[in-house]
Amino acid sequence: MTEDTTPYRQIKKMNQSYLKILLRDPGLFKATIDGKTVSKSADYFTLGSAVDVLTTEGLEAYNEQFVVCTSMPSDSIKVVVDTVYERLVENNIPLGILDDHHALIEYVTTETGYQTNWKAPTRIAKVVTLGAKYFEFLKTAGKRAKINVQDNLTALKCYEAVTGDWFYKELLSRGTVQYKEVIQWEHKGIGMKSELDLIIKNEEDKTIIPVDLKTTSSPIYNFSSSFWKYRYDFQASAYVLALEQKYPGYTILPFRFVVVSTQFVTAPLIYELDPAVHEIGLNGGTLESGWKMEGLNQAIDRYLWHLTEDQWDFPKEYYTDYCLKITK
Repeated sequence: MTEDTTPYRQIKKMNQSYLKILLRDPGLFKATIDGKTVSKSADYFTLGSAVDVLTTEGLEAYNEQFVVCTSMPSDSIKVVVDTVYERLVENNIPLGILDDHHALIEYVTTETGYQTNWKAPTRIAKVVTLGAKYFEFLKTAGKRAKINVQDNLTALKCYEAVTGDWFYKELLSRGTVQYKEVIQWEHKGIGMKSELDLIIKNEEDKTIIPVDLKTTSSPIYNFSSSFWKYRYDFQASAYVLALEQKYPGYTILPFRFVVVSTQFVTAPLIYELDPAVHEIGLNGGTLESGWKMEGLNQAIDRYLWHLTEDQWDFPKEYYTDYCLKITK
């Protein structure tokens, strides 16, 4: 087991998020791990990250990592301008103003699919008109994440709702809280990495409660539907394996998700996972609805097959059976 001092994002190992992509689309997985996908940052991802940082790292860290943009463009313009800015920085090209970079804007609008039915000069003019002010903002913001005014206010409300909640504070009181637990581990011969929001370690009982924070735009009582849609069972099972390897003398207690709504900010709810849910996340299974899903073990098996065969355009079965089967 590796003692983790390297920042999580700098660790070049597989993680559960990538493996979930592999189950959906091997081609997208390969493009993602090769760094060939363009990140289309959405407000709900930024908001979720903001709440996460506030709750696990505090207000000072939040102010160091986030900057409020008072005039945020649309998501589509933001993606284009963000990408243009990143390419300029990566290649040490003088930033100037956005209007200086017509050729790069044309390339990026094509790459990101922005209004590709328009002629290039029209696309460029639109991006410059709507994105010039934001480009200037990026120059002052540096590497900090950008968040709009409303989402900043919502993030602060969610932070206050979670940290002020009696049930949440009671959960934290069950042991010593360790935030942002980074673990490097191995499973089925594959080097893995995980970053848990927090764990609650009880030295007397030798127990650990893993906890993950989630935001949702839906009522928090509907979390179960989002849970299976985003495969949080898969995430939890991977994190439990990581903890079992790093802390072999401890009992890993059922995983908890602390869920707060960003649309109706009230007290959060704490969800505890049943062992059967962990089993599905690890080895797959069938839900009561009939939805069949694969787990972490099947995902790694698929990864090893694709790695050996160097075939990434389609799922394994398309290469072995020459078709994908529909079953009841």
